[in-house]
Amino acid sequence: MKLDQFEEFIDDTILKRGRDYYEGDAVEGLVEAEPNQFAAIVYGSNVYDVDVKLGYNEEVLSSFCDCPYDWGGHCKHEVAVFFAIREYKKTVNTNPSPIKKEETKKSPPTIEEVVKGLSQSQLVHCVLTMAQDHPELEQQILFMYANKEDEIKEAKKLIRQSINQEKDRHGFVDWLRVSDALHGAYITSSKASEKIKERKFGEGVSLYLTILPPVIDMLQYCDDSGGSAGMMIEECLQKIHDALFEHGSTFTPEEREAIYEKVTKEALHHRYDDWSEWRMRLLEALVPLTTRYSIRTHFETLLEEQIDQIKEDSLLAKYDLVKIKMVQLKLLELHASKEKQEAFV
Repeated sequence: MKLDQFEEFIDDTILKRGRDYYEGDAVEGLVEAEPNQFAAIVYGSNVYDVDVKLGYNEEVLSSFCDCPYDWGGHCKHEVAVFFAIREYKKTVNTNPSPIKKEETKKSPPTIEEVVKGLSQSQLVHCVLTMAQDHPELEQQILFMYANKEDEIKEAKKLIRQSINQEKDRHGFVDWLRVSDALHGAYITSSKASEKIKERKFGEGVSLYLTILPPVIDMLQYCDDSGGSAGMMIEECLQKIHDALFEHGSTFTPEEREAIYEKVTKEALHHRYDDWSEWRMRLLEALVPLTTRYSIRTHFETLLEEQIDQIKEDSLLAKYDLVKIKMVQLKLLELHASKEKQEAFV
């Protein structure tokens, strides 16, 4: 196969993709280490090294790429380098040094160096190619850089996508895959933490609340013997609690109303009927928001309704009652006199 007619020997699909890579400036660092021995880096869904050796008449004697392609023949990264070498051969007489001979062996560039060295078009091509090859990465990018209005929607998609892709054909998540299934939840939790640090408490709490429904639902069809899902739920509950107890007093009246409504809606959902402790954790987190009278009276009524709904014949009836009473006591500690607190106890 000669370099000037290599297209005749390449599969049409591979040829098109290779040409797209070449025209998208995905080939970098082309060097002629020895006469007719070339090396280059190609940016695709990863960074790949390509080596090509030409013969005296510019026939391709050998070609190698470290990508995982194993369907026989040449891969798209090799094809992209073929285009680059041929273009170099055409211009070498008019431009004596379009590429430099390799003089000393250099260490491979780090990912940071590679990314910083990309042009805008190369970076766009790289990201789009990786997103095409890895749908989960596409959703992660859409979430990480979503505007405020779309953030919750994209977080839900990301979390659900991570869980669904780890299900087996029966819809079950094996214990070995639970951690991977939570990948979207981990990313969302990390962004929620950053929001809290930036004092965007409403956005941070909303993201933590977004994690809870799909992860709690996942407990119905996964083996969480490793505890990963349970720990994610506990982390979200604790982060919501800390954000409201540490910063709730600084919220504007509008922020208090909005967060109170969101947390209350989640806590009263039927998914917590079998997880009363988690329901109480959410309700307890609302105590610092009750400095506003309208919220306090609503919250007091809500707690009484929770007591009325306890089934006396339930094994956890006494436990649930104590938990609600503890939340009521915290409410009294914030608003009532010592005498009223002691009388309640």
